[in-house]
Amino acid sequence: MLVTFVFRREYCDYDKLLRVWQRSAARHMPGVERRVIEIDPPQDTGRLDDITHAVLAARDYVLEQGRDCIVCDADMMFCGNMMDAFNTEFDIAVTVRDARMPYNTGVWFYRETPEAREFMKLWRTRTEMLIANKSDPVIGAYGGFDQASLALAIMENTSAVVAELPCALYNAEQSCWGSLSQHVKAVHIKSELRDVCLGSGSAGKKYSKKRMRKGYLKPIAKQWRSYL
Repeated sequence: MLVTFVFRREYCDYDKLLRVWQRSAARHMPGVERRVIEIDPPQDTGRLDDITHAVLAARDYVLEQGRDCIVCDADMMFCGNMMDAFNTEFDIAVTVRDARMPYNTGVWFYRETPEAREFMKLWRTRTEMLIANKSDPVIGAYGGFDQASLALAIMENTSAVVAELPCALYNAEQSCWGSLSQHVKAVHIKSELRDVCLGSGSAGKKYSKKRMRKGYLKPIAKQWRSYL
C-alpha cells in the first residue's frame, strides 16, 4: 500500500502536486493500492511543526493498518515501481544520501513484523522526547525532529532490520537532480525544483534567477507537468 498525508487547509499548489502523485503512481504501480489521508494541521503552523505532525500521524496510521506500507510525501513524482524495495530483506527501510544530514524521511518503508512495530514505537517515543527538548543539538544535526528521532531510533534499535536505500533511487532530492539515475523510482519535487515545476505563480519566488536557471531541472519539470 502506498500512503501519503495532506493537511486540511487551502493551498492550491498542493492540489497539483497531489494530482501528479496520484497519476504517476497509477502509471508505474497500477496494481498498488493508494491512500491519501487528510489530517488536521498542528496548532503551530511552522514548517517543522507540519512535518513532525504528519510523520507522527503516519506512524500511528501504519500501526493501525497492520500491513506492508510505503509512506511518502505528497510532493513525489513516481518513475518506477517502488514496491521493488520489498525484494530487500528489512523490517524498516529508510532513504539515505551521502551528506552531513544523511536521512530524508520523505519516503520510508514498513514491513508488518513485530520488530517493525517495536521500531515504530521507539521512533515515536524519540520524536516526543525531542519535541519536549527543542534545544537538543541532535535536531539541528539531522535537519529536524523527524530525521533526528529516526537517527536516535536506529542507534538504539536492537531487533529490527533497518535497511538504508539510496535516495538516488527511491527519493531523489537536491543531491540527486544533477545526475538523475535512469533507474530512479521517485523524484522529490521540493525546493527550487518545485518552483520550476509550478512556474512563476508558485510560492517559492524567493529563489534567485541563477538557481532557477539550473538546466537539469527543466527536463524533470517537463516530465512532472506531463501528469497534470
